Amino acid sequence: MNLEFDESMKFWVTTERWPQDSSEYVFLARAVHQIGRHRFPGEWLGSEVTASNLLGNPQSQKPLPPSPGAATDGQKIRAYLILNRNNPDRGPLPLTSKLSFSDAEWELALKTAAEIDRKQKTAISRFSQTVDIVIKALVDGQLISVLRPGGGGAFSSPLDKSFWNSENLRQRFQACMMNRSDPFGHGFAGKGYEYIFIEKESLDSFARTPPPVSRRFDHLRKTEEPKDLIRKDILKQLERGDITVQVAKQQAEYREAVLEIIPDKSDFDPMKKRVWSLPMVVAWIIWRDVEKVREHFDDYRLQRHDNWTFKSTVLSGAVLQSQGKSSLPLIEKSYKNRPGSDNLFERAVDELLTKLIQGELVAMALENGEPAQITSAQWSHLHLAGSSAGGDILHSPGKSAKFTDMTILRTTVLDQWPLNKTAAEKPCWKDQLSPAQKSISDAVDQLWGNDKPFPPSVGERNVAIVKWLRDNNRTLRSDKTITRYFDERKRHSSD
Repeated sequence: MNLEFDESMKFWVTTERWPQDSSEYVFLARAVHQIGRHRFPGEWLGSEVTASNLLGNPQSQKPLPPSPGAATDGQKIRAYLILNRNNPDRGPLPLTSKLSFSDAEWELALKTAAEIDRKQKTAISRFSQTVDIVIKALVDGQLISVLRPGGGGAFSSPLDKSFWNSENLRQRFQACMMNRSDPFGHGFAGKGYEYIFIEKESLDSFARTPPPVSRRFDHLRKTEEPKDLIRKDILKQLERGDITVQVAKQQAEYREAVLEIIPDKSDFDPMKKRVWSLPMVVAWIIWRDVEKVREHFDDYRLQRHDNWTFKSTVLSGAVLQSQGKSSLPLIEKSYKNRPGSDNLFERAVDELLTKLIQGELVAMALENGEPAQITSAQWSHLHLAGSSAGGDILHSPGKSAKFTDMTILRTTVLDQWPLNKTAAEKPCWKDQLSPAQKSISDAVDQLWGNDKPFPPSVGERNVAIVKWLRDNNRTLRSDKTITRYFDERKRHSSD
């Protein structure tokens, strides 16, 4: 069904004016959204009907011309709005009575408008497909519809399936109303029109039907295509904002490709590394755990691509990046909200600085790009100037010298902070957890492993754990059980 979008589609924006559902019936508009979310998991935005309100080249207006010299005042205003709403990082253009654009600015406006148009078509297509699905389900009797007077009153008896057996039903989705006296007419609201509702039981039953994922991806599957090209294709769709991360993962599974790259840990053994970075040293001081040190091993992090980064503009999308180099602020942020980690980071940094200032440890670095040793006297005056994708940056106030890529001999670190053999030989406290707490531990490891920070509040943390348990078909646990787990975790972390 080819739906046109005019002013009447504003009905879909003013959801507060929709009639209320009852315990037995759901308003048709809400049913459309429910089925849309079900049939397009991870893709359905809820704003499909209003996609044409985005600033692109609306069907009701002429497209932007190839050059600003041929543009009308209205087209120039549209180009101005496109540039400033959809590319906030570029800074605003001066809004004057006579707008002017450089060739580069106009080219950017054309490119952005075309990208918006493409996304609008994708969103509108999702809505049209969902409407087709709803109509077919009503014709087939999988969904049952009733009517209710606009001003309120009793629901009608179920409508016969024949009321939906027509190719001329576009108007019913403009206000989700129907006139029983003229069911196939061209009107959509007014005298004689009643709201359309869907029987809740039939809707819930229909929504339990697995979405046809395989059919959605059939046109993409080419078994002879190299997996690295499939991966690049999916990530390109994701970056353009055509699909969500969830859909990207579904598509990758169906096309038998791997998106996230997790390198073999055995190829990145910190104990075979001659020197350690400052984050690796601090991780060792805190945990005496090789696995924790590896999580801050830059060689490993730069090969590990599982960092989903989301754009914030109207042309939204996501990119899959490596974890990038570690840094001291990253460790501080990671441990800040962890139970039992109070002052662990601060204590570790203080211990390390004390050893460096006393000369018990020696650090090498790049000083303004040249190899150099940081003397014990210099450590007394150095401060963390910041961190970037390249790691930590140290500098001394009032001086131009900046130090980067700081390293310390691994053997000297192990001499100062040896592994506690007695503690290492003790059974891991996690091995002694009850089945209930073990499932919570699994959720915590998956959600916040690799030093990811906990949510700021206990409530958010518990909600995330329960969601993970539900999504992974685990038995749900109460807040009390989750609290007991974190109490136990904190007790062992402070040992």
